[in-house]
Amino acid sequence: MDGSDDTSYLIHYGVRGMRWGIRRSKERTDTRSADVVRVDAAKKLIRKHGTKSLSNADLQAVVNRMNLERQYTSLKPNLVNPNTVKTVNSILNVVGKKRVKDIALKGITKAVKIALL
Repeated sequence: MDGSDDTSYLIHYGVRGMRWGIRRSKERTDTRSADVVRVDAAKKLIRKHGTKSLSNADLQAVVNRMNLERQYTSLKPNLVNPNTVKTVNSILNVVGKKRVKDIALKGITKAVKIALL
């Protein structure tokens, strides 16, 4: 090789949008039920072409699914957002530490006054 051969090295630019250390899965499995897949496809058609693009059965399936989801959310208890819990815990932690510091300072001040008298 005299150095004039430009094909003696490998060029690899990677896959566009891929992150370092993240591998694509070989097989992507859809864990959604067939009803959800069908309703999502129907919702996409509604967004693109309106409700007139669906048959009565498809539109009924979308409405039934939306009603079921609404009923389910009204039945399950309202769960507290984890971010809210973290925020409240951090505020209570700061306030608690400040209160303990104030009480300790008062105790030390009182002890010093008694010792000096």
